[in-house]
Amino acid sequence: MDNSPGDGTPSPSADRDGPSHVWGPDPRLRWILLTCTVAAVIWRILDSDPENRLVAVVLAVVCAVVVLLLIRMRVRLRADAEGIVVAGPLHSRRIAWADIDTISTPRRGRFGRHAAWLELEIRMDADVSTAVGDDAAIGDPGSTPSDRPDTELMTFGAFDLGTDPAKVGRALLRLRRG
Repeated sequence: MDNSPGDGTPSPSADRDGPSHVWGPDPRLRWILLTCTVAAVIWRILDSDPENRLVAVVLAVVCAVVVLLLIRMRVRLRADAEGIVVAGPLHSRRIAWADIDTISTPRRGRFGRHAAWLELEIRMDADVSTAVGDDAAIGDPGSTPSDRPDTELMTFGAFDLGTDPAKVGRALLRLRRG
C-alpha cells in the first residue's frame, strides 16, 4: 500500500471514500536507515575512542530522525476522485481538483543529471479564480499575470514518489479527467 508498483502505475488502496492511488518514498530506504541507526549504536558501544563515539551518536540520531520522517511520510501523495492529499512531515493537506491549475512533468538538468519532476500549480485563493474566470486561471496565453490569481508550485521528485514522476503525472491527469 505504501508505493506504486515498479512500473509506475498507481496502486489502488481501499479507503472509506472509495479507491485512491498512493505514491511515496521507497520503503526499503526506511529499512536501510534503520540498519544504519542500529550499526551506529553498536559502533558507539564497542568503540572506546571518545571522538568516534561522538560521531556514532550523531550518526545514530540523524538516521533515527530521518527514519521517523520517512515513516510519517510513507504516503507522500494520495489521489482520488475528489482531489489529492499531500503529506508533509507535520501535517497533510487536501487539494481539490478544481484548485489545481496545471499538472506538468518537465525534465530539468542539474549537476550534470537530467531528471523529471512532477509540478502541481495550485490556486492560492479559489474565490479570486472564480471571479477572473477559468480560462485566466488555467493560464490562457491571452491573459496577463495580473489577471491570474496567486498560485503555489508544488514539486515532487522520484525520491518523493518512489517512481518516475512522469508516470505519476499521467496517472494524475487520468484521475482528474475521470
